[in-house]
Amino acid sequence: ESPSPMLFAFWAVGPSWLPSAPTGAPQTRRASRASRSSAARALAKSAAEPSGDHAEPCNVVLTHTNTDFDSLAAAVALARLWSYQRPEVPTHVVMPRGVNPLVARFLAYHKHLLPVRGFSTINPSDLRAVGVVDTQTRERLGPAARWLDCASYVAVYDHHVDNTPNIQHDELVIEPVGSATTVLVEKLRALFDAVGGAAGGGVGGAA
Repeated sequence: ESPSPMLFAFWAVGPSWLPSAPTGAPQTRRASRASRSSAARALAKSAAEPSGDHAEPCNVVLTHTNTDFDSLAAAVALARLWSYQRPEVPTHVVMPRGVNPLVARFLAYHKHLLPVRGFSTINPSDLRAVGVVDTQTRERLGPAARWLDCASYVAVYDHHVDNTPNIQHDELVIEPVGSATTVLVEKLRALFDAVGGAAGGGVGGAA
């Protein structure tokens, strides 16, 4: 059976995602509530650390504010897609402001597996391409909305067909499916199919 779109998106990040948990995961799963709170605080602190003065050209994929699992998985999928379509510079996932409590707990354990960067670690002058997932409006991007004016290329991927986009874009993909993740996973699967047998080890990360 085909994996769910969200599972597929996270699996596509690399070989370590599904086959095994991170080292020490059993102990982590037994961590106390206090330990989990400490992990969440450490995550927030790392997200707030400023970047250095040197230029770091990059692409960024933005979730909407109060990130949920659909926007996170869709952003990860687009970052993976761009790592092959736009390999000249790295692509990071940025959550502009706030996350769903369940997503925060998930990231406390698994952020190191994902291409996530803190909002304040990105210098807007370094931006090349910006992707927006699971929304079509600037208002839902919080403080990151101004980044749209800094990038040379803006792509929007969404599944809310009844909304009216107000983001100036170079690429707009809106499909009437159940999730934004599905939109991006379909593109990932097309990429995997296009590269044929090489997709198993080189693109998908599975042996």
